Amino acid sequence: MLKLKQNSLIQDKEFLTTSAVILVCLLLLLAFPSENSAQNITKSFFFLVLLPVLYIKFILKKNLSEYGLNTNNKKSGIAWGVFGLAFSLAVFYSLINYTNLSANYVLPSYVINDFRFFLLYELTLVLFFLFINEFFWRGFVLFTLSKKLFWLSVPAQALIYLALAAITKTSLWQLTPYLILSVTSGIVAYKTKSIAFSIAAGMLFFIISDSYLIYILK
Repeated sequence: MLKLKQNSLIQDKEFLTTSAVILVCLLLLLAFPSENSAQNITKSFFFLVLLPVLYIKFILKKNLSEYGLNTNNKKSGIAWGVFGLAFSLAVFYSLINYTNLSANYVLPSYVINDFRFFLLYELTLVLFFLFINEFFWRGFVLFTLSKKLFWLSVPAQALIYLALAAITKTSLWQLTPYLILSVTSGIVAYKTKSIAFSIAAGMLFFIISDSYLIYILK
C-alpha cells in the first residue's frame, strides 16, 4: 500500500513538472519575437522540439517512443490514419464550399503557379511545421495529459492550441488545416499511441487539400 502511494506521488510530481515544462516552452515561444519565416522556424524547432526532447531524455530519462515516436500498432495505425485523413478532408471540403475559407486561406503564388514548387513547398516547409506540431501537441502534450485526462487529452490539447492562436492573434482561416488536425490527429495519436501515423495522414491531408484549393482558384 505504501509503495502504491509512493508511486502515485512520483507520477503526480512528474505530471506537474512536465506540465510546467510545457507551459515554459509555450511562454518562451511567445516571448521570443521572429521577424521572418526563418526565425519562426528556428524558434519553433528549438522550443517545441529540442527543449522537450532534452527534457524527456535527460530529466525524465525516458524513451521518445513513449511520446509517440514509434511505428508500433501498424494495423490499427493505418486504419485510424485513414479515418483521420477521410474525416479531415470531409471537414475541409465542407469549409471550402460553405464558408469563406477559399478567400482567406492564402498559399504562396509560386506554389499555385508551378507544380514543382508546390511539391517542394509541401515536402519541406509544410512537412517541417507538421512534424513540429505533431511532436509537441500530439506527442509531448497529449501523452502527458493522457496520464490524467485519458481521452479528454484530445480536446484539451486542441483547445490549448486554439487558445495559443487567439493569444498570438494568428488568422484562424490560415490555421484552419492545423485546427482540423488538432482534433483528428489527436484522435489518431491517442488511439495508436504513435504520431507516425498522424504525421503520414496529416501530410496527405495537406497535399490533397492544398491541391483542391489550387484547383478551385484556377
